[in-house]
Amino acid sequence: MLLAMAEPAQALAKIKEAAQQAPGNTTDLIQQAWAELLSGDLINARNSIKIAAQQSPNNPELRTISALIEREAVSPRPEVPMFQDWHLKGQGLERCPCKVPCPCRSNAPPTEGHCETAAAFRIDQGHYGKVRLDGFVYVTLNGVMDDLGSSVTLFVDRSASDEQVVALERIYQAFSPLQPFVFLVVERAPISFTHLPERPTYEVEIPGRVHPKVQRQLDTQGRPLLRTAAIDYFSNVIEYAENLADEVSDEGRGLRWDFSHRQANLRPSTCVPEIIKAG
Repeated sequence: MLLAMAEPAQALAKIKEAAQQAPGNTTDLIQQAWAELLSGDLINARNSIKIAAQQSPNNPELRTISALIEREAVSPRPEVPMFQDWHLKGQGLERCPCKVPCPCRSNAPPTEGHCETAAAFRIDQGHYGKVRLDGFVYVTLNGVMDDLGSSVTLFVDRSASDEQVVALERIYQAFSPLQPFVFLVVERAPISFTHLPERPTYEVEIPGRVHPKVQRQLDTQGRPLLRTAAIDYFSNVIEYAENLADEVSDEGRGLRWDFSHRQANLRPSTCVPEIIKAG
């Protein structure tokens, strides 16, 4: 429970207490290593995993946690700690093959029996700890949208720093502290995120790879017609939009689809619209 609430230090104390009561419990040691990792204590995390491996060398969780521990030792990850204060303000859009309303917003199964998603975000103002994220633009692709998972491909513009990429992964990890989250593939590419002030459209493009375009549905007073409360990591409210284009071609990773004119939702910002071209 404490890990789920992003309180790794308190969780670690409870896990250590449980481990002392049952010294031979490999599961407790793996949980202890994970809590130590989230707390930034790599030395003790390594020691816990080493003891767990001696007790149960064939445990399938050992390899995953061990790899994540060693990954955290690689620069610049030690300089961007877990569970820092963060704040984001910006705009985002997401598309999938499902019908409107999006079923996952109410924890329902996908309407087509499968759900591949592409999402694009522009952070107008933001930070994670000391890492500034102003102007950060990124795109995520998920070929199997069953949960937050680790099957996410991340595209960032070529100007993005390594610290910004790590900070973004830390934010996604904070959404689900009980299980590891990693961007399995990170690729720098030219990204344009366009919102024209005179038109209620949002368009994102990675040339030849990803092309979403959505249009807000507004009344005669410029107010959104299809705004609704939703379960979402970035906002309590989303706005359904007209899906004008949802084209993905990333054949090297087995991701290729055209779900244009299906479900799309938007998280519009109150910031002044502008055009960002990154890369």
